[in-house]
Amino acid sequence: MKCVFALLFTLPLLLFGQRTKTYALDISSTPVELMGLSFNVTRVVDGTGNTEGFYGQVYTGLFNKTRKLTIKNGMELNLGAGLMRSITDRNLPQATLHIHLLRIDEEITVTSERRRLQLMASLEVDGQHFGPQQYTEVRGGLDVTAGHADALAKALSAVLYELGTDLLDGLTGTTSLADNPLPEGLPNGAYYSVADFRIGRVDTTAKLHFRGAEVGQYVDDRAYYRARFLRPRAMKWKEHREFWGYHHEGRSFVFLQDQYYEVAPNAQGRMLVSIPEGLTDVEAMTKWTAVGAGVGGLVGGVVIGNGLNRGGATVYELDLVTGSLTPI
Repeated sequence: MKCVFALLFTLPLLLFGQRTKTYALDISSTPVELMGLSFNVTRVVDGTGNTEGFYGQVYTGLFNKTRKLTIKNGMELNLGAGLMRSITDRNLPQATLHIHLLRIDEEITVTSERRRLQLMASLEVDGQHFGPQQYTEVRGGLDVTAGHADALAKALSAVLYELGTDLLDGLTGTTSLADNPLPEGLPNGAYYSVADFRIGRVDTTAKLHFRGAEVGQYVDDRAYYRARFLRPRAMKWKEHREFWGYHHEGRSFVFLQDQYYEVAPNAQGRMLVSIPEGLTDVEAMTKWTAVGAGVGGLVGGVVIGNGLNRGGATVYELDLVTGSLTPI
């Protein structure tokens, strides 16, 4: 019994003894599949507009410590090194890869972990621009952190093959994306990343069934809604969970914690998201799940671990560049 009380007393100290640090992603030595491409990427340009150097949020260690994702030596050097080392034919034309969005986030519940990777990039060859093309992957498992480098290498390969097809087909594009969130007349469809939302682009082939909406809360006298959508039978759950959000009849919603919350500008033009129950504090959830498990077994851990609001905030500002949410 003394051991149990000692454990319950020391767990919070162990769990909260460290503050947020960074997790440096390194793919400079990770192979990227490039076989069959008609060009070599010899330069990477960080076109994300991200001045903070953080590209997502992950959790590490037994107690799920929050880590801001950085890239070792910076995006341009690290991704450039990985792509250069993966070249199979040095005689191919040189190309520049422009990264418009790169974000890797982890979502942790009491039963699983899930990683969301978003990548959008365009290609420049001999002064011509192709793309952009996008890749989104959501993967669950017991420990997804260890596979970040391989996942990004896979995403780079997938995007480059799509851009290679654009190049062969002569489908020129742009390396400069104009911001145009919530344009008038935007049809119903899915967003796969914050970049899609920022430029006002939806996938109209990915349709959900609308099942109603309710006011989540009022912010500055404006109603922010929470909507209910059902995926059609032909759409697999894996396809649905890759959505970043969804646009329906003039309103856009972010897909968070398996719910759809409206994102809309306030009077000052700041993009806000209302989450009445708040975002789950993963570190606190881990702490109380462990404590609950010690007191009441697994069921006790689940009950105590659910519904912990990170800092008590219910309104968040969406950063259109990084995709991060900041409590206000």
